[in-house]
Amino acid sequence: MPGILHELKQRQIRRSFRGRLFLSAKKVILAVTKILARKGNPADGIRYILNGKKTQGQIFTARLNCDPGREARQMRDTKEATGKTGGVGYYHMILSFKPGEITPEKALEIAKEFAEEHLP
Repeated sequence: MPGILHELKQRQIRRSFRGRLFLSAKKVILAVTKILARKGNPADGIRYILNGKKTQGQIFTARLNCDPGREARQMRDTKEATGKTGGVGYYHMILSFKPGEITPEKALEIAKEFAEEHLP
């Protein structure tokens, strides 16, 4: 079953100006997309991103290409294997939606599709 991003490609409803358009069943949703380069320790970023108070006990979190509890180690191993141990430590991607525009479940679905498309 094609996802929301696939639908957008099919209908060529893409726009980029500090955000992205996503298509819901009956309306167009604008998500503000931020990609923040961070030089700190990935473990600090992961703790911040997975904060249970912000993610309803991590119900609305997902991982891509890493194992739960081993994210920081796998990121560090990848940086060492590629010889990129300096500079940017990780990227923090944020998709923000207007309050009440979509459900937390739909926001997570969109975020997963965005990550799968842009972070293969």
